[in-house]
Amino acid sequence: ASVETSAAFLRGPARTRVVAAGRRAGCGAERAARTHPMLNRISLDEVSNEIIQSRDDLEREVGETLPVFAYPSGGVTDEVVQVVEGAGFRLAFTTQRGVNNLEKQHRLRIKRINVGLSTTIPMLRAQCLPSVRRV
Repeated sequence: ASVETSAAFLRGPARTRVVAAGRRAGCGAERAARTHPMLNRISLDEVSNEIIQSRDDLEREVGETLPVFAYPSGGVTDEVVQVVEGAGFRLAFTTQRGVNNLEKQHRLRIKRINVGLSTTIPMLRAQCLPSVRRV
């Protein structure tokens, strides 16, 4: 589980408290860009700065973090993936909904499903089913 996405719009001490509480509860802290721009709409230098500053902020706030990134608002291109990889990330999550075939899925383009407070077990199961192509 991850708390970074939930705390993304908090700033300062409030964000630090939420992320630290999640860490104590066993959640990982994944990083997204510092100001959450769509990374495919800014220069690669800006992408690099956003990613590195976000990493440094989170590590300063909570200590050791996981080498995991979440693309803000789905702004991902091949070039952005290269910057993320160059920054040392091992996994990265897109905003594309779906399940992943771990034998085929690129580790820096992982799909995800949304789970919130109102998500029921049947809803979660349905989201985990592979897509069925209708004719």
